[in-house]
Amino acid sequence: MRDTGTWAGGHPFDLQQRRVPPGASVCPLHAHAQQFELFVVLAGTATVRTGDGTRTTVRTGDAFVQPPGTAHQITNTGTEDFIFFVIADNLPTDSTYYPDSDKWQIKPHRKLFRMTEVDYFDGEE
Repeated sequence: MRDTGTWAGGHPFDLQQRRVPPGASVCPLHAHAQQFELFVVLAGTATVRTGDGTRTTVRTGDAFVQPPGTAHQITNTGTEDFIFFVIADNLPTDSTYYPDSDKWQIKPHRKLFRMTEVDYFDGEE
């Protein structure tokens, strides 16, 4: 089962082969709080955008890691499908921040939300 670690009978890592058509992005710009992701490019060309605005071209044969806390987005900037493996450690919990839309996702619930800062004792009275 996708994204299900040892706590639920799965593996300690998640392996996916992804195919992205020209002009499309794999997902929005995002940063995991705990999860590492290893990418292995099988075919095509793409641009990896990071949270600081850096853009790096990756192509067939390249491999790269996105560590926790590093915002990243992969967009197919080539003329053919961009195909890659992504291997991620499969943690029982993780949060993901989407800086372009200022939202969060919490794993394992996969619920998306936006935060509003409150006082530590708010609602505890």
